[in-house]
Amino acid sequence: MEKTEISKQQEIDQKLDKLDQHKAEWLKVPFSEKINLLKQVMDLVMKHQKEWVSIALQHRKLKPTEEEEELAGGVMPFVRLCRLLIEVYTPAAQAQKANKPITFPKPPKVTRRGDQKVVQVFPWGLQEQLLFPGIVGELFLLPGKDETQGSELLSAIESGVGAVSLVLAAGNQSSISLMDALYKLYNQGQVVMLKHNPVNEYLYPIFDKVFAPFIQRNFFHQVTGGIEEGKYLTESKIIDNIHITGSDKTHDAIVWGNSEKSGEPRLKKEITSELGCVTPFIIVPGPWTDKELDYQAQVISGAIVQNVSFNCNACKLLVMEKSWNLRTQLINKVKSILAKVPRRYAYYAGAEQRYENFMKRYPKAEQLGSSPNQDSYLPWTFIGDIPPEDGEYALCTEPFCPIISETYLDTSNAKEFMEQAVEFCNNKVWGNLSCTLVIHPETQKKFNAELEKAIDDLKYGSIGINTWSALSYSLATPVWGAFPGNSLENIQSGRGFVHNAFLLDHPQKSVIRLPFQLVLGSKLPFFPNHNNKAGFLSAAISWEYNRSMQSLGQTLYNACLLYTSDAADDLLCVDL
Repeated sequence: MEKTEISKQQEIDQKLDKLDQHKAEWLKVPFSEKINLLKQVMDLVMKHQKEWVSIALQHRKLKPTEEEEELAGGVMPFVRLCRLLIEVYTPAAQAQKANKPITFPKPPKVTRRGDQKVVQVFPWGLQEQLLFPGIVGELFLLPGKDETQGSELLSAIESGVGAVSLVLAAGNQSSISLMDALYKLYNQGQVVMLKHNPVNEYLYPIFDKVFAPFIQRNFFHQVTGGIEEGKYLTESKIIDNIHITGSDKTHDAIVWGNSEKSGEPRLKKEITSELGCVTPFIIVPGPWTDKELDYQAQVISGAIVQNVSFNCNACKLLVMEKSWNLRTQLINKVKSILAKVPRRYAYYAGAEQRYENFMKRYPKAEQLGSSPNQDSYLPWTFIGDIPPEDGEYALCTEPFCPIISETYLDTSNAKEFMEQAVEFCNNKVWGNLSCTLVIHPETQKKFNAELEKAIDDLKYGSIGINTWSALSYSLATPVWGAFPGNSLENIQSGRGFVHNAFLLDHPQKSVIRLPFQLVLGSKLPFFPNHNNKAGFLSAAISWEYNRSMQSLGQTLYNACLLYTSDAADDLLCVDL
């Protein structure tokens, strides 16, 4: 008997009905069973990993040898979050089995910082300390709040009512929508309808396989489609709340239904969101050596080129001191690196138009990057000397394409620069999702109090100190989202957080701290000149999967592969 064709709307209705019928059941599923579901998903990811990576490379027109792009942005962070949630849920499962109050594992360390508490969320355990020396992840809590955990989840379980959440997926990194779904399921106790972005709806069959344990029990379903399907879903009475990763314009269309944002919001449901940012790299002036300039140029360039700069946290703006004697040298090193990176296929919808909009406003922009030089292969482009003025296009428009801009502040020392940079980024640069601040150890030693004040005062959801803020996303124990306080009328980078594997109740922002240079000049996997990206990431995924000593050893081996540089002194550097 032939299968009867159904319309897209009928498919959506059927899946929504199933979710609605099982939303209360999800709350009753024991913690131990929820752990088993995650283990099954991890098994399926490892089984289908090659297929996942292959289909993503094909649609982005990448070579099989460029698999690190999808390993870093897709498989790795998702497997890590699954494993973290298993560890966080394990004490809860043990307590539940013993009929004791539910508890979650405490983070490694909690300190007080004025009227705030700061929770260390990375590294967690000896293996992470060994593999990531010198890297520290902190979660700042809202002022006056304690480090309580899991309140929203436990409240939902106690109520027994259940909820259906609509996740409107991003079109760039494949891990985003799955990690958002896990947040809804495991942090909030809600079942999920995932609506794919048309840009990467090719992921549907892969997600159908890796998330099969949840689909089979009607705790998760997914659909494809465009604006019409999205509108139908947002207006469904079954949908209780919405989480979107995308642009502020899409968010406003859902919430207001008009560009004026006047009157009462059309949407009457709760909506959380992650909507991008003109991500600034604040470069504190200091006595950098030539090798240190080379290293930091790799940090900056890596944050530009990863995923063709189609990242909400991609480096989009260098904020520098106008009179810093090394300003031009650093800019030239970044441009030199970009000039050697092959141009990439601009797969994201609207990229070419956004690029042209910038070129019309900045005709002196420098186009860089080697061949291929053909349609839809946009050049890495540098726009220098952006005036640091209110309303400047490059300061208030996220390019979401391979463009990096540079602006300057007229200050006379590092202390004054940090003070002005914080005020400038908070008030003149669009968005408050994430930022990076780079500071030399000698400068930090002299102005450490000013650095810590800058960290306190920066109104960003994630802050990277001497590193790209994307680490906050990938580590998954920090939170990911905009700094709290954005209104629906001025949404900026969005509202709400995801990830937060420790289930902390009152997050304000995450801070990831790295040394100015890692030991022996170690390179992180997003550096353009990293020689062993895929090797390290593949080993790290296996380590996250089983946490065995053997996989740890393999990961350490890949992290410690040495290469000889072209420098006259043959400096040895480690590829992490």
